[in-house]
Amino acid sequence: MEKLLIVLHHPDGPPRDAAARIQAFARAVEPHVRALTVHIADRPPEEARATLDQGAQEEEAGNLFDPTLYALLTAWIDTIDARAALLAAAEALPGTRSIHLATESAVRDYPVMDWPPGRPSPGRTLVGLFRRHPALDEAQFLARWAAHSVLSLRIHPLSRYLRNRVVETLAGEAWHGIVEERVADPDDFADDRFYIGEGARELAVRDISEFLDVENGMRCAFMTEIIFRPPCWLSVAPAPAAPSR
Repeated sequence: MEKLLIVLHHPDGPPRDAAARIQAFARAVEPHVRALTVHIADRPPEEARATLDQGAQEEEAGNLFDPTLYALLTAWIDTIDARAALLAAAEALPGTRSIHLATESAVRDYPVMDWPPGRPSPGRTLVGLFRRHPALDEAQFLARWAAHSVLSLRIHPLSRYLRNRVVETLAGEAWHGIVEERVADPDDFADDRFYIGEGARELAVRDISEFLDVENGMRCAFMTEIIFRPPCWLSVAPAPAAPSR
């Protein structure tokens, strides 16, 4: 199987009808995929934005949040032939697209999905697009990224953490990695909850700067996750039985 990721940007931020159009995209492509998840940008809590931006400014990277980044669409497909249906449906979505094939590392996943497919998942996702540090080759970059994942699990309250290593960019702007860091409660992105332990934020910022090109190649957005078709390896709890009359 292949994992296909479609990143959407719009110069004016999320279009007013973005959610409805992405829902229509999902309905159109669902018969052609094995798994389908969409992320749609939402407005981050101001405290969380200030916290994460401060870390960026400490590295003289400016604001890492990209207001034009409004959606991430990810799909597992059986064969290369199934790409056509997805890419054709994506043409109807507003803005510009970058399209990537990736390998996924599920560093942490839900133990069970206990909400219905097609409904927003509890919590919020920090989606990050990035390029590797120019001083590192591919093998060094991947090793450092894996090591950083261990740190992330220790200092962040993550409920889901997916690393997507870009193998090939099929169209649009190229990235080396796309990460999905998810918390179960949107308030977990507040300063005193997202960074666990004294000096955790400074440690995270320093570690990231050693393997990512933060200043020239990193963009982030807070997004709502909707799993339309769960992958076969994610257990889905049965819907509660209707009350008897």
